Amino acid sequence: MRLRNEPTIASEAIRLWEQTVLRCDHLFSNSRAVQQSLQSEYGLKSEIVPTGVDTKFFEPVRHRTPNTRLRVLFVGSLRPFKQPQLLLDAALRFPDADFLIAGDGPMASQLNDRMRDQNIRNVRFAGLLAAAQLRHEYQQADIFLFPSVWEGSHRVILEAAACTLPVIARKNYEAETVVDGKTGYLVTSDQELFHRLEALLYSPKLRQEFGVAGREHSKKFDRDVLTGCWQEISCG
Repeated sequence: MRLRNEPTIASEAIRLWEQTVLRCDHLFSNSRAVQQSLQSEYGLKSEIVPTGVDTKFFEPVRHRTPNTRLRVLFVGSLRPFKQPQLLLDAALRFPDADFLIAGDGPMASQLNDRMRDQNIRNVRFAGLLAAAQLRHEYQQADIFLFPSVWEGSHRVILEAAACTLPVIARKNYEAETVVDGKTGYLVTSDQELFHRLEALLYSPKLRQEFGVAGREHSKKFDRDVLTGCWQEISCG
């Protein structure tokens, strides 16, 4: 995704970002997607140091009462490229599940209007949440659905995985934080997204297996591990 094509990001913000990047002597990207974007748009090379997650803070609860209705969670800003409207589409397709949207942004009123007009009752907006509240929502959810078409930082995916949530995300940006078919699914279309969501909704075994594998995978991105990477860089 090109930032200039995103209408909710001010051109002034893009110019400031570009001025900052172009003045740097050394560049580090937090994902392959960002690295490739810098190379293709500006001809700049960078090293990858992934975004970290505090796996001691974001962790599953040991004994949780199962939800009577499965809960699907989205966390992120409500902007067009994040595609939060697909949570409403999913809610209509799967009326026996509940959907929680945590975040705020320019699409909030549009989404609320649609919920009212279409009488969508199995979606709840949580708004912006403090870290402890957000952790609680991860811990109480069953599936993390993240239909964003582009991401540089995969922070919320890591937080969800650290709390043993199976993740569904887009293949567009090749998120290193999701192992397709092991910790969740990377999908190439809306149709596949709904198909994978259906599979997870109807398979407790799959949700558990992906969740456990996701927790283990998230430990590779633990902040303590990445702190060691930055120490090596600073001493290099």
